[in-house]
Amino acid sequence: MKSKTFAAWLAIPFAAAIASDSGAPLSVIAYIVLAWIVSSLVWLELYRRYEEEKRQRRLDACRRQARKAG
Repeated sequence: MKSKTFAAWLAIPFAAAIASDSGAPLSVIAYIVLAWIVSSLVWLELYRRYEEEKRQRRLDACRRQARKAG
């Protein structure tokens, strides 16, 4: 995550706390928390795909070297 995006993501729980302290309706707080959960899942999925692609590239490189050597 880039630093500005990460800072915005970290600010979401604080926004929920501030909304709670200011007497916002429970549905508003629930939407804020839901947005944070969904964004967390999206970032985790993107990271999983990135790691999987990295692992696949490494495996492909090993296979190419094995073909050249064999």
